[in-house]
Amino acid sequence: MNRKFSLVIIFLVVVIRLSAQGTTPEGIRNYFWHNEDNHNELTKAPEKWINESAVILHKNLIYGYEKSGQKVTYKKSIRKRIILLDKNAVNEFSEFSFKKSFYSDKGSSSHKSAKVYFGAKVIKPNGKEIEIDIDKEAVARDDNYKLAISNLEVGDIIDYYYYSIEPFVSPYEYIFDPIERTLAEEYPIVSLKININIEKGFFMNFKSINGAPALEEIHTTKSKTRSYVLKADDIVKNNTKVWYFELLEMPAIKMQVYFARRGSFKNRTTAFLPEDENVIKSSVSKEEILALYDKRLKATGYIVGVTNFIKDKTFKSYEDLVIAIYYYMRHYYLNRYSEAIDAYNSKITNQPGEYYKTIVYLNNEKEFINIFTNLLKRLEIPFEVVVATKRYNGKIEDLLIEENAAILIKINTAKPLYVTAFKSHTPISYVNPYLEGTATYLLNSKEKSNTLSIIKEGTLPVSKFTDNIQTAMINLKIKPNLDGFNVEIIALAKGHLKITEQENRLILSDYINKEHEKYGTKSFAAHIYGKKKLRDRIANEMNALALKKKKEQKEYFEKAIKSELGLSTLNNYSYKIEKNGRFSLNSYFVYSEKFDFDDKFIQKAGSNYIVEIGKFIGQQIEINEKERKRDVNIYMESPRMYNHKITLEIPEGYTIVGLDKLQKKINNDSGAFISKAKIERNSLIIQVTKQYKHNFYTLDKWEEILTFWAKLINFKMKKYC
Repeated sequence: MNRKFSLVIIFLVVVIRLSAQGTTPEGIRNYFWHNEDNHNELTKAPEKWINESAVILHKNLIYGYEKSGQKVTYKKSIRKRIILLDKNAVNEFSEFSFKKSFYSDKGSSSHKSAKVYFGAKVIKPNGKEIEIDIDKEAVARDDNYKLAISNLEVGDIIDYYYYSIEPFVSPYEYIFDPIERTLAEEYPIVSLKININIEKGFFMNFKSINGAPALEEIHTTKSKTRSYVLKADDIVKNNTKVWYFELLEMPAIKMQVYFARRGSFKNRTTAFLPEDENVIKSSVSKEEILALYDKRLKATGYIVGVTNFIKDKTFKSYEDLVIAIYYYMRHYYLNRYSEAIDAYNSKITNQPGEYYKTIVYLNNEKEFINIFTNLLKRLEIPFEVVVATKRYNGKIEDLLIEENAAILIKINTAKPLYVTAFKSHTPISYVNPYLEGTATYLLNSKEKSNTLSIIKEGTLPVSKFTDNIQTAMINLKIKPNLDGFNVEIIALAKGHLKITEQENRLILSDYINKEHEKYGTKSFAAHIYGKKKLRDRIANEMNALALKKKKEQKEYFEKAIKSELGLSTLNNYSYKIEKNGRFSLNSYFVYSEKFDFDDKFIQKAGSNYIVEIGKFIGQQIEINEKERKRDVNIYMESPRMYNHKITLEIPEGYTIVGLDKLQKKINNDSGAFISKAKIERNSLIIQVTKQYKHNFYTLDKWEEILTFWAKLINFKMKKYC
């Protein structure tokens, strides 16, 4: 009997045994550790991996999908058998954290309790097995249990399983979260098996990518159950690397399961479903994408408020008209309700909606696309609906999971504009950096039709590194006793780097009143008519809430600076928004900070003082020695540029030595690190720029990137007198 066939027979025996013994602790234990399991024979690491920290001798993932009436049960388990080859591995596997139960977030409110089974045993080099008494040894800590495994040694094998049973109610349909994972992980794997068991009523999309083995169907005696297995051997480890999209290069799987009762399945507007539940879907055609979004996206929706907004206004171009509408809608249909949401979340009021005459709240991509395209049709402005997928998901022609599709609108004005479902600060023509440069499908419709019937291919633009800039102008003054610094910073950001900064640094009170003034709307409290006492109370509490958030924000920023600079204390911190930059992608977001600190970055050396000036360019990405040896391409979020201008006031009676060491220049096609320094009046002025010129590099460019990265790290560590 060949090995492949014997594995299949063993799997069938396991399935039958679990069904017969039920979900008792003993039944689960025997399911994973039954005597016939030939993986028990794996007790040594292959010679080629003997220098690894640990080797996974066997890994088994099992996904199960069952139904009974309106009840759906999702079962998931992992078993690992790992040999520990050094002290680091011993330390890592000496403690486990797990839950014994949890509340499911799936389906409706019934059957929410999910049960977890966990087991672990240690196999000594002499073959002795020590099973851990989980109930006795695990210690409850809040909702988790902590299990410490004592007396682990190099050469031991740890064999453990984690099995969850999650029941919930779904009377119509349910889409399970997608599973996208590489076969490899932190340690090499001798034997891997992934099992999937699906009953009738479940539909599955599944694809093996980048050379992963195909999924095989297993014959089962249960007429209502389909079983599949994926098997792989000798999987090299996945060294986590910087700037890497692992699903693009490593053997991996993409999988999603859908539960759909026959009545609801007829709609087919929620996902790329296979036609038949017995067929595994592994690809999606352009025509299927068109069919799905033709059903889902219709140019309909509420536009009266926008019509009133533009009624008496004139615009130089369609571009100006669309820009004005976009920012008005962002305020009127999203941001102006933010105060009410804050009031509700802070328990200032439990019925915030009752004070508005009508509420049209656009925080849903589908609704936004429908309303905005409806408006464009009425204004006779040509557009296309863009379907794309983020770069780390792969190519658009390999799209399999609907959740991985991104939808935006391309407006075909003289200068094309891109519109995406807005968040509080999203500017017009913002395209997510992970979508830049990706191939797309463009869906359109005839002028007077509400049906998407035209599809063609396109490409989203890629920003330049000069479009995405972050600049810090840092003024340093050494304290009189030469034991610390007074620091003033003005920070600017635009493009993709601005979006991140705005989300981190802007709170509602920083901009909402200016928006109310700009668009002639009222604050949340001002909507409360005829109840002055209530209105005043809510207004006062909203002001108090804003002050509380400001205080919390200040404490957060202080903590962040201390962490970045390695400070134990920080004095006299202040923070101010100078420009919010919220009405253009290319406008700058500007803020300022002031603080001082003692006993850091200045060291006395005889009659000289050494200043660690490089510390003020902030934390930089670390690339360890292993990651410098790279064998995969380089994927970055976006092209970008970081600038620092450091002005150090020279204390009276002192001069600067070593100015020539601050002059550095590495500039190639991949990027640049350039530093310049000069003495001007009584100040040392250092200008530093770091540039990543592209969002993707082939492997042969890695040495170029390392060259300017190394110069940057060297600069950061420099000390000057």
